[in-house]
Amino acid sequence: RAPELFEVKSEVELTEREDMWSLGCTLYALAFGYSPFECTFSEETGAVHVEKCSFLRVINGVVFPPRVSRDKFSSNFRKLIKDLTHKTASKRPSVNGLLLRTESWDMKIKEKSVV
Repeated sequence: RAPELFEVKSEVELTEREDMWSLGCTLYALAFGYSPFECTFSEETGAVHVEKCSFLRVINGVVFPPRVSRDKFSSNFRKLIKDLTHKTASKRPSVNGLLLRTESWDMKIKEKSVV
């Protein structure tokens, strides 16, 4: 869950940005096979150790797997996940921001398929 959902104050307004957090976590899990906040990686071997999710792990931010796994995905995709899971809700992209940002990716894919 998003950091702001660990201790929800009654006057807090929840927005689409909590959903953006969930999307970032889902994209991470689909890409790397693990929850972004429930595992650690050995840089030397790439081995995964599953941990318990905690508020501290969440606010420390996403940790990507060792380079071998990371290189399967573009830096734009990894940056998107990092931005979607930003610990400050107002710094996460909105739905419209996400659409605008990824629209250029679609154009690049179409250009490559035409060539």
